[in-house]
Amino acid sequence: MSGDPKSAPNIAQAKKVDSLAGAARTEPDAEKQAVLWRNLWREVLPLESWFFISDDSETLSPIFLQDNGQVSLPAFTDSTRAAELSVRFGGAERV
Repeated sequence: MSGDPKSAPNIAQAKKVDSLAGAARTEPDAEKQAVLWRNLWREVLPLESWFFISDDSETLSPIFLQDNGQVSLPAFTDSTRAAELSVRFGGAERV
């Protein structure tokens, strides 16, 4: 990670995104869940930078994961968090 303050983890923001994502994934009521997803995306979309883990192709495409039959694209609020998960998929050089 560089010395650029913009690349430093924003712990409060990451916790808020985690909380919103967890609530949206686990809410059983479809209407409430839709509101929670909307709130999550309102928090995430304005981020200046997102971080992804690349797949093992030559095209630098992001990795997609499958969980309980649902496909997801892991997006991270900072490079440190992406690097932590990337260890399971080939290492931090894939962030």
